Amino acid sequence: MYVAESAMPEPQAVIDSAGIAVTYRAQRPVAIDSDGTQRKVLIGETLLDASLDYVSVPKLGEEAYLRAKVKNTSEMVFLPGSASVFHDEEMVGTSSFEDPIVRNSEFELQMGIDDRIRITRELTQRDTGKTLIGNIRRLTFGYRIKAINTRDSAIKLSAQDQMPVSRHEDIKIRLAEALPKPVEVSDLNLLKWELDVPGGATREISFTYTIEHPRDMRVVGLE
Repeated sequence: MYVAESAMPEPQAVIDSAGIAVTYRAQRPVAIDSDGTQRKVLIGETLLDASLDYVSVPKLGEEAYLRAKVKNTSEMVFLPGSASVFHDEEMVGTSSFEDPIVRNSEFELQMGIDDRIRITRELTQRDTGKTLIGNIRRLTFGYRIKAINTRDSAIKLSAQDQMPVSRHEDIKIRLAEALPKPVEVSDLNLLKWELDVPGGATREISFTYTIEHPRDMRVVGLE
């Protein structure tokens, strides 16, 4: 309910910092019932800038999740707990903070799935019949990822995938080709791309990896 006559902002708490402690001193008394029920009390309000992008892991699910990267430029410390996340005026979910978010620290908020960003992942190559010199067999897998932006404006997309991880020293897994090249390949064979997708445009990622192992070895856990 909005009251037009009440144009005065809600008084905010004064923040006192002493060593590792932060104290919020309310500017006016607040009546709290003694029946054990919870009561929300405004401590303060702050406006923080956010950098928006999308995250997708097509191997696990063909969706694009909107993400906000935020820096706490306020004087307040956000204590561990849950937070309701709104995009414009619509609640899109909740996030949780496990550690205090102090001044000038950065944190992320997950803002739900955007159906206007369409992601597909398809198998384009599966070759298991080649035998190399000696007793080595090579398997080849290829994939194509498509990101379709049906929005009018451009987006930034972080797309991630993964090659299998060898648990035996005789099994060798290598990235054979990738277009475009991933910006990161981790020790666990995680692949990461950063894409700029204009409004109404489509971007593609294609990559191929090989698995080499002794011909007599039985390899399990592949797609």
